[in-house]
Amino acid sequence: MMLQLRYCCIVACTPTGMAKMEFAAVVCLDVEHKNSGNRLHTWALYNGKIVPSRVHGANPSFPIITANIESKKLDEMREEVHAWKKKFEGETKSHVLKRYKKGLMIRVNKSKAEFTRLLEQNPCAAKDCHILAPTALESVNKAGDIGWETTGQIPGFPGPTGITMMRRRVE
Repeated sequence: MMLQLRYCCIVACTPTGMAKMEFAAVVCLDVEHKNSGNRLHTWALYNGKIVPSRVHGANPSFPIITANIESKKLDEMREEVHAWKKKFEGETKSHVLKRYKKGLMIRVNKSKAEFTRLLEQNPCAAKDCHILAPTALESVNKAGDIGWETTGQIPGFPGPTGITMMRRRVE
């Protein structure tokens, strides 16, 4: 039996005479847009580098991966946010600052919503991701719909990591 290791995650297993399987894990991670800096905290079926949160103690650390999404609209929104910040640079009046903060929040939220929409349409834009979902259970259900099956959890020391492993047959 031949195993290929990719960082901490087994991605291919080809025993003699058996079907080739692809493995991935259901993990929580942050997806960041390469240009705008927008970040989405989400669950994913992922086969990149996995660092169990147990290693980091009580404060879990989520892997940050970059999404390569080309979007003119998202780039324009980023420019609008920068222009808004520049417009009110050095302002000291409280009523003007209140208007500035409200306007900035609206623009940033629109940009994040657009990034989320684009990422949901194309989860493969995030490197090593097969599926993105707001919850772990939704991620497992979506994966099951396209042929993935659960196989257990990634082992850890001194106990399980809580990271669910999935596999699918690769033809």
